[in-house]
Amino acid sequence: MTFDNVAVPEEALIGSPIGHDTPPSPRATIFIPLVQAVFAHFYLGIAEGALNTAARYTREQGRAWFKSGVTAATDDPIIQVQYGELVAELAASLALAREVGNRLQEALDRGEALTADERAAVAVETFKSKVHATRTALAVTSKVFEVTGSRATASKYGFDLYWRNVRTHTLHDPVLYKAREIGEYFLSKRAPEFTFYS
Repeated sequence: MTFDNVAVPEEALIGSPIGHDTPPSPRATIFIPLVQAVFAHFYLGIAEGALNTAARYTREQGRAWFKSGVTAATDDPIIQVQYGELVAELAASLALAREVGNRLQEALDRGEALTADERAAVAVETFKSKVHATRTALAVTSKVFEVTGSRATASKYGFDLYWRNVRTHTLHDPVLYKAREIGEYFLSKRAPEFTFYS
């Protein structure tokens, strides 16, 4: 993406430019947790799309298992349980992501008064959301096949794209390193070192 001749007012800048001579301010580095939060929402949006598309498929084309005792897939108790678990997991992940959004806004509102400890705390909260969103999105985009059945694996339905998009994107920034930073902060209160990933 390239921007040409775009005016950026000074008040829209988050901190001073990051140089090599002086360590960046906590406010100048808050953009990394912001980006991580965007990734979490991106993953959850894909998961939500997969779940809604799967539900439409189940309503319109799904088949109940012959041992379920019902004729409609939407009345199959095992399918209902599976959807219930996926919906609950996605709702929890979305709630965490929204709460992180509120925490990030509070950090932004602090401006240059944002401390290193506050930046560390909000970064760790953001990483929690990213870890949860990653696991949720991978689970939802994989488990939609369990509720739609073998016919839904045909490429014409496109369910595989949801999983592939989440899986590909989540590999760019290994979530286990985010989990490690969360654990390190929990155990030792050691702030995540500033990098372009944390």
